[in-house]
Amino acid sequence: MHSEATRHGMSGPSPGWRWTLVAAVVLLAVFPGLARGANVTLAWDANTETVAGYHLYRGLSSGAYNPTPTVVANVVTNGVVTATVDGLSPCLTYYFAVTAYDAKGESGYSNEVSYMPPCIPAPETVSQPSPPAGPTDLQAGTPYVFTARGAASSAGDPVQYRFFWSDGTDSDWLPVGVIEATKSWDVAATYTDVRVQARCAAHTSVVSALSDPIAVTVAAAPAETIAAPAAPDGPTTVTGTQPHSYATGGSLSSAGHPVQYRFLWADGTVSPWLAAGASSADKSWLLPGTYAVRSEARCVLHPGVHSSPSPPLEVTVATAPGETVSPPAPPQGPGDGLTGVVYGYTAGNAASSTGDPVQYRLQWGDGTASPWLTPGGSGAVAAWKSWPAEGVYFVSAEARCALHPSVPAVSGPTAVSIAGGASLLLADSFSDGTAAGDPQWRTLSGKWLVGADRTFTSGSMTLVNRAVVSALPAFAAGRIVTKLRLSARSLANRTGILFAVTDAQHYRYVALRDSRVVIGQAGDSPGEKAGIKASAARRLRADQWYQLRADIHPGGRVAVFFGRETRPVVTYRFGDATAGGIGCLAEKSVAHFDDYRAWDARALP
Repeated sequence: MHSEATRHGMSGPSPGWRWTLVAAVVLLAVFPGLARGANVTLAWDANTETVAGYHLYRGLSSGAYNPTPTVVANVVTNGVVTATVDGLSPCLTYYFAVTAYDAKGESGYSNEVSYMPPCIPAPETVSQPSPPAGPTDLQAGTPYVFTARGAASSAGDPVQYRFFWSDGTDSDWLPVGVIEATKSWDVAATYTDVRVQARCAAHTSVVSALSDPIAVTVAAAPAETIAAPAAPDGPTTVTGTQPHSYATGGSLSSAGHPVQYRFLWADGTVSPWLAAGASSADKSWLLPGTYAVRSEARCVLHPGVHSSPSPPLEVTVATAPGETVSPPAPPQGPGDGLTGVVYGYTAGNAASSTGDPVQYRLQWGDGTASPWLTPGGSGAVAAWKSWPAEGVYFVSAEARCALHPSVPAVSGPTAVSIAGGASLLLADSFSDGTAAGDPQWRTLSGKWLVGADRTFTSGSMTLVNRAVVSALPAFAAGRIVTKLRLSARSLANRTGILFAVTDAQHYRYVALRDSRVVIGQAGDSPGEKAGIKASAARRLRADQWYQLRADIHPGGRVAVFFGRETRPVVTYRFGDATAGGIGCLAEKSVAHFDDYRAWDARALP
């Protein structure tokens, strides 16, 4: 586009010359920059006349240009002249026009073009907060509140604060909207650099400078003391074991700190420390007597600072009027036994006239006693005892009120005759309870024989893949104790788990079979026919351990005890005495043993 040279009322080309500027000035390229400002490249068609060069004018309003133009050399490339303008500010509109010149003068302005560099937002900043606000003359160990304010985000985002306490610690960043933090110093000193800092909550890497500091002077706190509380208040005469409420109060901290209380009940117990603000607790006493009840206080903030105890409140606890405990029945259990063998005894049937619970203990007749025992749902207790020496021992049961132990009662005696002569013949703990896991079970006398290639024959009966004890002396009488576990297959097939007494003529056994405890004999002998001789029902479950004990008396009587029952569950007297080796016989795939013990007990009556 062509335009004639005119002054248009502005400084610029000379009015006496007429030049023609060929083609329009156009915006060719824009290169914005942050460090040096934006730039723009302009291009126009070269003038058809021969010219010395061009003047590039710019201004901040249309038609009003800087009087000092940029000189552009007459360098023509493909008929076009270009010029790049640097240092433009973002968000300002610039106006450009070009003239041609030679020695004779300058042409008029070309057409005008404009360009505005992009607006580059300034980076977000957070302004420096004000110095922390708070007290400056402090006492060690006392918490004080400090406030932060004055910071703002240039983007309008919310800000957070944190405090630097001048002792190497800080408050961590507070939640948005929280401007207060609490601080106590333990060491007396002047802390000169207490500051606060802010950050943008949305862009946490944008932080402010630290505030100007404040100095706080921390003085050593005077030794805190707690005044003794008043004597407890509550009932002074109580009966029975109902709880009663007691209150206290009147303590103060010399530092003005909150206090908490506890009660000293004078029976060897104390209440827990009550919550701050609470001052009462409930108490009941088991034994009658007079108790000097006191209270004490401590500082909530410094729990090691205690008061002295309060004056006492004398509380008299009386036994419930007329309470008696009826004598228990004589202990139940074996009337005879062997030295070194443990026996079980039960006690029960005592009652308190006031309906209070009772406890029992057994006096063993040798100067020793069981601990006091609390009965379960059956109302009875059980205890176990072995005597090391022969003799007759008179076992009795004592009962007492569990709430008022000074109310006792005593049963009549049960005589227990203990004979000597019991010695352990063999023992095996069966480390895993299985034959497969211990193929050569160690015993005190002989070994277990285990495996499918082992057989045992008694009369016409052959047992394959069983475990038996061999190489034992004749077993005329004794006691056998073991634990047994049955598999589901064992229960389903009614397979017996046996501990047996065997010799060339006898195969006598005790078995758990089909939810029964069984005494039986396999094969006829001169004094006894084959068959089950006696049995008693017991509920059995698969994969659960059961303890059995068999007492084999010299005259042929067998008594079987199930679990820790003190009475035999089943008994039978064979027609001839039993002698021979003993052992456990079991199909390994269906049953396990544990803790097998056998005693020579020829002194059993």
